[in-house]
Amino acid sequence: MSQKRARLRALASLGLSIVILGALVPATSAASTELSAPIAAPAATIAPATSDAATAASAGFAAAIGLSAQPRRLVAAPAVAPATVAASTRIIALARTHLGARYQHGATGPRAFDCSGLVYRVFVDAGLVRRIDGLRSAAALYAHFRALRMTSTRNPLPGDLVIFGGGSHVGIYIGAGRVIHAMISGVAITRISAVYPRFTTYVHMGLSTLRLPVATAARAAARGRGRGPKVLSTVRTLVPLSLRSAPSTSAGRLLVLRPGVRLAVIAVSRGLHNLRWFRVIAPGGRIGWVVAGYTR
Repeated sequence: MSQKRARLRALASLGLSIVILGALVPATSAASTELSAPIAAPAATIAPATSDAATAASAGFAAAIGLSAQPRRLVAAPAVAPATVAASTRIIALARTHLGARYQHGATGPRAFDCSGLVYRVFVDAGLVRRIDGLRSAAALYAHFRALRMTSTRNPLPGDLVIFGGGSHVGIYIGAGRVIHAMISGVAITRISAVYPRFTTYVHMGLSTLRLPVATAARAAARGRGRGPKVLSTVRTLVPLSLRSAPSTSAGRLLVLRPGVRLAVIAVSRGLHNLRWFRVIAPGGRIGWVVAGYTR
């Protein structure tokens, strides 16, 4: 017992108890070796323990207080793709909101439509008006997309346009042989085979494969209503001039413009015999086509 007490007094006098993370670890036999060496100067600051015993002791203390001995790795959460909806779904959903609206020649909504006015309003509200090049008549849509070779009589997909009567009527294909369109009786869904004038072709718009972010689709109507066609120039009529539904003298007459009426030009086209036409916005917001040669 006397030998053990003497040894403990010697250890205490040299301060060789090692402090590791706040836990006291008694000195090992290395301390007894140091006892036999002469002490020439006051003890310097004790260097951190690097032995296996010290490492094990620190790990044990960390485990005791619930800490991991290994550094934690931050793992990035996987990127989540934004939710999307097919553009065709958005177009059809918007068109359905107008079911039952009355028919009015030249109207683009929101309470009344003609056939092309419904198509135009739906594409504007979906933020996709550029897909139809801002065109506002069945005849112009048919001529434009036929020139681009985007028409055929087979394999329609939802969101495609349906042309009837060689360009005298237009609707939106919703699948299963049905079309939503503005008829004399109002906006309705019917079978294509029941429509008069008779079916001519489909315009393949490619909307089934086009994806829109859900947030974009949800805000499309509000943005679309604030966006109008780009004005290229302004002109004035020189003579009484017919505003027509398509760039053709055989197209329906929307109204007659008196001389001196100012018009905003939003598109230019060539008709039969290379006759130049302006697509214009007339006073009151009516959109149609006039012969460019009678304006200045």
